[in-house]
Amino acid sequence: MIPAGVGILHLSFGHYRRASKLSRESASACGAQGSEVLAAFETVRTAGAEPFEGDRYNRAVGEYEAKSNATAASYSLHLVNFIACQSFAMTAWMAVGALLSAWGLLTMGQVTSIISHSQAAATGFGALADQQNQFFLAGNAVSRLFQVLDAEARIETSGKARPLGEKVKIEFENVRFGYPGARGAVLRGMDFTLLPGQTTAICGPSGSGKTTVANLLLRHYDTTGGQILVGGEPLSELAPPAWRRQVGVVPQEPVLLGGTIRSNIAYGFDATDEDVRRAARLAHAHDFIENPKVMPQGYDTPVGAGRAKLSGGQKQRVALARALLTDTGAPPKVLILDEATSALDAESEAAISKALKEIKRDRTVLVIAHRLKTIAEADQILVVHRGRVIERGVSSTRRTAHEELLRNGGVYSEMVRLSRSE
Repeated sequence: MIPAGVGILHLSFGHYRRASKLSRESASACGAQGSEVLAAFETVRTAGAEPFEGDRYNRAVGEYEAKSNATAASYSLHLVNFIACQSFAMTAWMAVGALLSAWGLLTMGQVTSIISHSQAAATGFGALADQQNQFFLAGNAVSRLFQVLDAEARIETSGKARPLGEKVKIEFENVRFGYPGARGAVLRGMDFTLLPGQTTAICGPSGSGKTTVANLLLRHYDTTGGQILVGGEPLSELAPPAWRRQVGVVPQEPVLLGGTIRSNIAYGFDATDEDVRRAARLAHAHDFIENPKVMPQGYDTPVGAGRAKLSGGQKQRVALARALLTDTGAPPKVLILDEATSALDAESEAAISKALKEIKRDRTVLVIAHRLKTIAEADQILVVHRGRVIERGVSSTRRTAHEELLRNGGVYSEMVRLSRSE
């Protein structure tokens, strides 16, 4: 009888333990996926991939919920078996004790004492039921994550979803902006124009507002004063997701999400294999991707944590390929580069610079410059300080924007002199 009870408990506990292991693995996968997306949130938002990541996370949460419910059901079954075996054992012992007492082998006091001690021991084992709360701690983390995702948006997300024209002119008119909760304004009346077919570089000291310009252009925030016009239309009237999907962004430190080279290039878009390869060729990434010594599985090589390791230059070229992909399969009409070559070796920098020269024709390109040597060939150079444009150089038939600013002998000229002496 006892071996049968022990066997039943062993089987039910084994089933519960396996279900619990699957539930913990699923909770861990949810946490890892959520952390990855939050760490790369700017990339996700810029690619307009929030719905895709939301659906992916919802599927992971659904899987965790199913496994968590299976764990709870398995534990409940084990608990029922435990209580049933306990109750059966106590009933059997009471019957046996009564017989032993009737035969004079034990006194009734001894029988009562044994039953009392057995109940105390059983109560201790039953307290293990409280441990089931541990399996729902991950659920609290999921709930907190949804609170973050459901937080009120900083900007108005409604608006028009229209395609850009062949050539896109962008105008900043007396733009003012301050970050929520921060003291003072970052931009204090910014005026400039980005023309199609030209590269405009913005340079200046740290905190001058260079990155803020890119954030406003991507509608991560809305201006607090003035306006930004895109093709003559206020940017604030364009739907952020639709607008961002038509703008390519190459960050200073690119992020590759878990997946393959192909999925990272096509991230956020339903791109064909030919679209992916075309973007990779434009970014001068195709050759190293197809090199079996570098990428054993070509475009299907897994990348991310614990997978194939890419150099800084390779990551940057994959990021550039991602930025060159749109819903139409053609490169975007607007391209934002947050100093895409600042931390690269000479070979990678030359490859990316060559790619940018090839694709900037008829496109509006904005470069956020942290190193002055990377902007010498820009068509327009803006020097910003304390939220304003204090110097402006424009290329002409006689000299480049860089040469014009050097000739003027102002702030830019001093910045170049200091950078050369470092």
